[in-house]
Amino acid sequence: MRCLITGAAGQVAYSLIPMIGNGNAFGHFQAIDLVLFDLELQKKRLEGIRMEIEDSNFKMISSITCTVDPEVAFKDASIVIFIGSKPRTQGMNRSDLLTENKKIFFEQATLMKRLSKPDVKILVVGNPANCNALIIAETAKEIPRENITSLMRLDHNRVISAIALHKGIQFHKISNSFVFGNHSPTLCPCLTKMAVNHQHFPQDDTFHKWVNNSLIPVKDCVNKECKI
Repeated sequence: MRCLITGAAGQVAYSLIPMIGNGNAFGHFQAIDLVLFDLELQKKRLEGIRMEIEDSNFKMISSITCTVDPEVAFKDASIVIFIGSKPRTQGMNRSDLLTENKKIFFEQATLMKRLSKPDVKILVVGNPANCNALIIAETAKEIPRENITSLMRLDHNRVISAIALHKGIQFHKISNSFVFGNHSPTLCPCLTKMAVNHQHFPQDDTFHKWVNNSLIPVKDCVNKECKI
């Protein structure tokens, strides 16, 4: 099975590759032809990652292709993990970020629908993940929508941590909270079923006021990367 990782020279991909190689991602009986794709300026780093993979002797990786050519990368892909996206930097408007990523994901989705397997499975990691997933779905309409998913864990975790810090609760004790919307200040947390230690969390007027005034829009949650 041919698995493509975009943005493969980055830290997220570096953490993901061992999980694929050990069989923790796609199972211990599924051999993977791993394709690592990134920009031209990352070519040497890709080759370094290739050598590390070879030295690690991962049992589930049957071949490794490192490329900066998108035509090669998307060819016959059964799984595409979109990690690569333009990050938001300090002072950058979110509309500018969306414009840049729209171009990237439109171009890659166009290549994917032409070159990859018709039933390709897609996971979008690069933020804003669900917006980028929508761009792919609208661009590559031939690919079933149920084959496209995105990760919202970062936004979910940031909402949990904000609540935990506000209430003095340990993070892992909070459950049944959800987030909807995009990776932006319009992100909306759903806390009606929130539980602490598996018990329904009573939400008084003070808590609702904090949620409405401080957590919505969740600017502190989604803008952390711009403060560093």
